[in-house]
Amino acid sequence: MNDPQYFDFINSYLLFQEIPFSATEKVVREMHRILRPGGVFNIYDFPVGDPISAESRYMFEMDHRDNGEPWSIELMDSDFDGLLNDAGFEVTPGPRQFLVVKTWHCRKPE
Repeated sequence: MNDPQYFDFINSYLLFQEIPFSATEKVVREMHRILRPGGVFNIYDFPVGDPISAESRYMFEMDHRDNGEPWSIELMDSDFDGLLNDAGFEVTPGPRQFLVVKTWHCRKPE
């Protein structure tokens, strides 16, 4: 299973807020490597890159500080979309889910 281009579809749910951003780049590049051309990487995670209200930002910062989310603010302040594009994905933002979840549909070009 270490072969590149093995999967047609990969889904992640609230993964990237749980890992350091330095690891995020490695994970995204690995997802691109193991997808077949035309494969899709769907991401459901914190609403990175979206404007958020001061109240929502406060909620995320409290969650970061008091709820064992040491890397969530690092993700929120990152250029996650740029990282996905730099890895080679064609990125289509999906619908926003609830207050705290955003979706991305990332396709590996054929």
